[in-house]
Formats: sequence, structure tokens, C-alpha cells
Amino acid sequence: MTLEKIFDDKRKEAFCLSGKGNCPPEDCGGPYGYEDMKNIFQTMPDSKATDKYRDWLGLDKDEIWDSTTFNIDKILQT
Repeated sequence: MTLEKIFDDKRKEAFCLSGKGNCPPEDCGGPYGYEDMKNIFQTMPDSKATDKYRDWLGLDKDEIWDSTTFNIDKILQT
């Protein structure tokens, strides 16, 4: 996170302007689990391990999960 500017209007909340990459899913196993999950999706997209992750993430059978995706609209809805 980078602080880019401080405004004089004394806002009390922060807001997101941009981002890079997908947030690790809750309970994915920490940094090592997240790296393992990304590796499995990238190197073995048709494996049983990938199918288990898809099921766990609530994805459709052939839906792709991409760790590099960033959706600013989803962030702003929160």
C-alpha cells in the first residue's frame, strides 16, 4: 500500500485507486499455500488438485482462477 497524497479536507477513510493481483483466499494456507495454489493453477490446470481448488473456491468446472486479476469494481463495492 502506498500513500500517494494527503488532502486538506480531513477525510477519515482511505479508498483504493488501483491494485495489482488477486487477494489470497481466506484459509488458503498462508503465503506457502497461496504460492502452491497459484502454481497448481498455472502448471496443472486439468489436474485433480486444480479441481479441488475450483470446488473450494466455488468456481465452475472449467472456470479459470487467475492470481494476476485485479477487479477495482469489486474492491469499491466493499
